[in-house]
Amino acid sequence: MTDCADGICGGSPPGVATHPDTGRAWLVGTDLHVDDVVAELEQDGSHARVAKRLGLSLHQVRVAEAAAEQSGA
Repeated sequence: MTDCADGICGGSPPGVATHPDTGRAWLVGTDLHVDDVVAELEQDGSHARVAKRLGLSLHQVRVAEAAAEQSGA
């Protein structure tokens, strides 16, 4: 695997990277940005409900949350 300079990187999805069109942190392979997921979490508080509502896995929600914490957002 190549070195990862930006985002949270791993050998398999989910990953977080800068979206090529928007420049915002993005959950790769989805139509959602990290800040959108975090905003839903702040409103709801339940990882499971947010995952279900957004069509994500629980793991994807947690990765988005970790990415936001890492970036200081």
